[in-house]
Amino acid sequence: EATKKLQTQNLNCQKLGIFLRQEHPHTVSIDQELKTPSHNYQELKDLSHNLLQKLYQPNRQYRAAGIYLANLKPQNSNQPSLFA
Repeated sequence: EATKKLQTQNLNCQKLGIFLRQEHPHTVSIDQELKTPSHNYQELKDLSHNLLQKLYQPNRQYRAAGIYLANLKPQNSNQPSLFA
């Protein structure tokens, strides 16, 4: 799974997104920036579930779905926000 790969490569992600593919070529997607970069499985799973609930429409048929992680950064480069 992706979080294990992030951990083994000492990376965090700053953005998580999901997409749902309907009939070709129509695809809908949504993403969200994380306040703090993370590789935590539970945090990323919860965020992806929340995004899916916003995007999914039960009356539609989907052909494919996916999750992507973006803005990857080394784990030791996290700098806490002054305004958090």
